[in-house]
Order: sequence, then structure tokens, then C-alpha cells
Amino acid sequence: MPQQEEVVFPEFMPSRHVRELKYNPNLPLFRAMDFGFTHPLVCLFIQTDDTGNVFVIDEHLKNHTTLAEHTRLIKNRYPQNVEATYVDPAGRQRREITGTSVIAELAALGVPTQYRPSRITDGIELIRNHLSPTSGPPRLSIANQCESLIRALQALRYQKLTSGQLSELPEKDGVHDHIIDALRYFFINRFGKP
Repeated sequence: MPQQEEVVFPEFMPSRHVRELKYNPNLPLFRAMDFGFTHPLVCLFIQTDDTGNVFVIDEHLKNHTTLAEHTRLIKNRYPQNVEATYVDPAGRQRREITGTSVIAELAALGVPTQYRPSRITDGIELIRNHLSPTSGPPRLSIANQCESLIRALQALRYQKLTSGQLSELPEKDGVHDHIIDALRYFFINRFGKP
């Protein structure tokens, strides 16, 4: 584990933020995705209530899998109506081999997406504000079965610069950053400034 000053989310404590959560048919369901092939494609299943509390109820991480297969697995996992699927804005870029974008391919597979460009630090700040609001209890809860997200929230750390100082940006380690990126896309789209 990284030293505490290097950790991106020192506010995260499993004893406060992790609990048993299941799909609640009375709350809207959202998906947040970060694309990958060698590194896993990540999809988080998230619900919110009327007061702005956020509940991450499940996660899907899988690598070396086609987009069509990911889509089938994701749609079968929660076949309920999904309010929105938030993704990385970079997914709109055309791929050399297919000539289409991941976002266009998802739409063709029945998964329309939404995205909003933002700074990484803005998304991190929104997550922090839900982990530890200025008053009241945490507004972000993670289901205990979301083991990869829990590990990422504990382990993601800031990049070390050649000067020895810490960067404002998290380390791109290929393990923890992808799942946090998916969480950031949700927060930016739901709670970010227009």
C-alpha cells in the first residue's frame, strides 16, 4: 500500500463506505464505463437517490473480450431500464482498424452513451466530496462485492515527479486507474458543472 500522503482518496474507509448493497427497483440505474482490451473494460452499476447519495452496487471488469461480448454481459446483468451510460469522451475517436468509434459501436449494440469532457482533478474532487462531505455522513457507498473498486480507492496514488514531488494527477498504473476513471465519468456527468 502507498504511503498516506501519496494516496488519492485518503478519505475512503471501508468501515464507513462499504456495505451490503443490492439493486433497488425504486432508484434509477446508471452505468459508467472505461474502455479497455489488454487492460480490462470496466463497467460500474450505480444508483442514486433524491438527496444525491450514490450507491455503487456492482462492477464488471474483463479484458481480452470483444465489445459485443461485454455488451451482452452488461445488458444481461441488469436488464432493467438504465437512465444513462457514461463513458470516456475519448471513445468518440475513430479506430484505425474498424473505422468506427467505440461509442458508435456501443450505440449499434443498443447501448447509447453520454460523455462530458473534464479535467481529471475535477472528477477526483467530486468523488472526495461524496466520500467526506463538509457536513453529515458519507454520500458515496460501495457494495461489498465491488472488490476491485474498493482496492482501487485504497491503492490509487499520485504520480511522483522526477523532482520527488507529487503530481496533481494519479498514477496510470493500468490496474487501479481504469476503475476510478469509470467512477469519475459518472460523477462528472451527474454532478459536474455544465
